[in-house]
Formats: sequence, structure tokens, C-alpha cells
Amino acid sequence: MFALVEKELRISSFNAIAKLRKIFETRTIGHTGTLDPLATGLLIVATDRSTKLLPYLDEFDKVYSFDVDFSRTSDSLDLGTPTEDIDPEALEIGSVLMKAGLQNTIESHFIGKILQVPPLYSAIRIE
Repeated sequence: MFALVEKELRISSFNAIAKLRKIFETRTIGHTGTLDPLATGLLIVATDRSTKLLPYLDEFDKVYSFDVDFSRTSDSLDLGTPTEDIDPEALEIGSVLMKAGLQNTIESHFIGKILQVPPLYSAIRIE
């Protein structure tokens, strides 16, 4: 069986799957990708024999949408660490420059196939 599950904010994909394991009353369960605990979105979940089909779903394109608050910053670049306000005057000057370059940056770095570089705070699996 396949299911689409909306992962809640501050719940890890692992914990979401653990809850589903009980709901579906199965030991064999998997998903197509991990969402950061600070991310919300759809997890494609498979149970029992359907889990063998999950690797084939990696061939499909993914679409990400997000909101950005340019008035705050943090060491981790997300809400995982304490945030602080950016000086409004610096923000106003920066927003003029940002508007001029944002479209170009999106088109040149975030559309098409890209190699994602995890931030410093990210957990990276090596070998």
C-alpha cells in the first residue's frame, strides 16, 4: 500500500513513520525521503511488499516550495537555532540589491538538476 502523509513541523520523518507503523499495524514500512524536522511536506510512504517499489520513485522530479523571511537571521540559516532581527536600515538597503539579483539567482542556481550542498549544521552520511 502507498500513502501520502503530511509531515508536521518539528516531527522527524522517523517519528512520523513510527506513528504510521502503529496505525497501519505493520513492521515493514518505508518512505521516499527524509524531511528535516523543521520542514513540512508530503512523505510518500509504502508498507509491506510495496516498499520494494520505493527506489523507482527516485527517478521522478521533485518540486520544493518555501517561504523566506529576510528580516531575520540565524547561525543555522533556519529556525533550528535562535534567530535575531536584521537591522531595518541594512534590510532596506539590502532589499533593493536583493530584488535586483534574486530572480537571476533563482534561475541560475535553483532550477533544473542541482547538487544540493548541505549547510554546516546538517547531518551528512559519509560512506
